[in-house]
Amino acid sequence: MRLFNQIRQLYKAVCFIESNLQEEITVAQMADEAGYSLFHFCRQFSRITGFSPFHYLIKRRIHQSVYQLLNTDHNISRIAFEFCFNSPETYSRAFRRILGVLPQQFRNYHKEVPKNLLMPALTKQDLNFRNQTGFSLPEIVELGQLRLCGLMGKLSDKKLLLAELKPDDTIFEIREYGSRSEEWFVFIGSENCGRENQLYIQKKLKPARWIKAGCKENEQQLMENFIHHTWLPSIGEKVNPWLYMLKTDHNSEIILQFISLQ
Repeated sequence: MRLFNQIRQLYKAVCFIESNLQEEITVAQMADEAGYSLFHFCRQFSRITGFSPFHYLIKRRIHQSVYQLLNTDHNISRIAFEFCFNSPETYSRAFRRILGVLPQQFRNYHKEVPKNLLMPALTKQDLNFRNQTGFSLPEIVELGQLRLCGLMGKLSDKKLLLAELKPDDTIFEIREYGSRSEEWFVFIGSENCGRENQLYIQKKLKPARWIKAGCKENEQQLMENFIHHTWLPSIGEKVNPWLYMLKTDHNSEIILQFISLQ
């Protein structure tokens, strides 16, 4: 009950931050919103969310500013001041630290908002998920070569592929981005298909380093948000955003997510 109350109080501060991304606010105001002393608030906010209050504010301002960067013709200076940075240079440094490139480079490279790269606002579900009893951090693993057999098609046809494959107890789902077609494809199969079918293809994955994380099916997005926007920045690793794998055991509620490291 105590943890539940802490999450509820700290979420008030999260909502306050989200409502004021384009307004000048202080950490003391966040603490007041949560009903904590400044010292206690900073300590508890970091423990529950994985971010210091100021870091969360800056990171959300940068990620939210991307929408202005890509959907308007506002210059960098205007966007910087709209999100409360005291100069274009301060904004550009923070942008590069968080997203890896300068704002103008990002604008030139992307034609639309790359939602998978942007950190959404924390929700109560996020906070409850990462603070639940028995929550396990992801780990980096070395996987040997995988030889799989199954079906491949557009990600939008995933349900049709599953119905055709009628998979065994354990299946692999591998999503890859086709740079030529600029769309996502999915391979669904297993190590032993056990049936002859002219539609089946062979899929090989070379030995590589992956992030491995276990979660329930309805927690996939919560885990992905945690990995990409909280855990990965904390360990200084980068991922290949175009290759992703799920391993599902139909005899278990837990699925394994594998995200390819660069």
